[in-house]
Amino acid sequence: MRPPSILDSDPLAIYLQDHLAGATAGFELARRLAANNRSNEYGRALAAVAQQVREDREALIDAMRRLASDRTA
Repeated sequence: MRPPSILDSDPLAIYLQDHLAGATAGFELARRLAANNRSNEYGRALAAVAQQVREDREALIDAMRRLASDRTA
């Protein structure tokens, strides 16, 4: 278990954590859809969507890390 963070009760942090949960679910769904459609015309487009969602999720994680370090410094 991680120690409580100063951002745990911050409304912005809560919003970002909720957004991260949605991005994670969206990526997993897009990834599964792409995998299940590799053999048809939708597979390539779904793989591109999964990649874009993954990149957006990684950018969000990076922003959250930077925000947390700026606010706790």
